[in-house]
Amino acid sequence: MAFVTARGGHYLLNLGPRGDGSIVEFEADMLRGIGQWMRVNDEAICGAEPEPWLQLDFGYATSCPGRLYLFVKDFPADGVLRVPGWQAAMPKARVLSEPVGSGLDCSIENEVLTIKLPKEKEDPNLTVVAIDHTSQQPFLPANVVRLTPDQSVTLIATNGLPWHRIVGQDYYSQHQEVVAREWNLLPTESREWSVVVHRESSGEATGYLLTADGACQQFILPASSGALTQECARMALPSGKPIRLKLQSISPGSELADKNIRLELIPAERMIGRSKQRE
Repeated sequence: MAFVTARGGHYLLNLGPRGDGSIVEFEADMLRGIGQWMRVNDEAICGAEPEPWLQLDFGYATSCPGRLYLFVKDFPADGVLRVPGWQAAMPKARVLSEPVGSGLDCSIENEVLTIKLPKEKEDPNLTVVAIDHTSQQPFLPANVVRLTPDQSVTLIATNGLPWHRIVGQDYYSQHQEVVAREWNLLPTESREWSVVVHRESSGEATGYLLTADGACQQFILPASSGALTQECARMALPSGKPIRLKLQSISPGSELADKNIRLELIPAERMIGRSKQRE
């Protein structure tokens, strides 16, 4: 459940009741265990947003305004949790299941927040640590792509984050598909950017949805026998905070046909110059 929420998904629990509607004993025990854990830690799941770290040494993370939640799946040998890219002042941290007045020792060095988590604080199911802060953007997410007004930036699979789904006919024939790809952008100045798509040849037209900072735009790439370059969107991006740019197919849940695609972000005024040169 924590893993699914931290990756931006929704957890679906499949149960098979008996013919009279009663729940099988081991499934009932599982539901009671989930309920017991959720009574204490529900705020880290319900309504929480995913945090796009490719990997944390100890587990996963979610957040809500003013609070970051760490799910400690693998308890560190030295008892120290490390959160990379920390940009805010010293926060307050505690195990979520403990009283508000309790706290954990924190320190910051080289933009890494460290939290000392004693072994006796470990929850056999899943320990959740709540970190309270007062910053709008307390940390820089994984794979930050910096946007500067004097140069264009190319977005490809390796500097983005994939969104996956598991599909299959049964328990034994499942495979993973990429349904979206997301990039963490950090503009140094507020300005309008042009999004240009570059794609190799494709025998069919494909529709896409591009979202960033609450705005979304759709575009269609036509079938082509050779390489294709097309301006697909204009987006005004503010500075001062990371912005998630997400590319997905127009059909919700469809596999993302992005294997031959790269996005280029170009300052909009430079695109105007290109247009005049073509004329």
